[in-house]
Amino acid sequence: MEMIQELAGFLNTAQEYLPQHLFLNVWEFLGGVLSMVLLWNIFVAFYRVTFHPLAKVPGPKLAGATGLYQLFYAFYQDKSTYFMKIEELHRKYGKFDARD
Repeated sequence: MEMIQELAGFLNTAQEYLPQHLFLNVWEFLGGVLSMVLLWNIFVAFYRVTFHPLAKVPGPKLAGATGLYQLFYAFYQDKSTYFMKIEELHRKYGKFDARD
């Protein structure tokens, strides 16, 4: 019982010294970091699809912009279907040498 009273006294003292908006600042910071990461990923995907030297390679743009295409086949489909999908894309778009 005495320990609980000491803890309550400590919390009351700490509450006087800590700013009331401390947790709001933490959430604002985390939101800012999350939005910067999101904007960076959008920028990189846009660059890969438009300005990157390999942007002229034919095929699905999602596969060229991000790793989500491979991730989908690795986790949500059977892992062996990704290789079959690659063979299907080669039949559809043809073999492409990036050095051309």
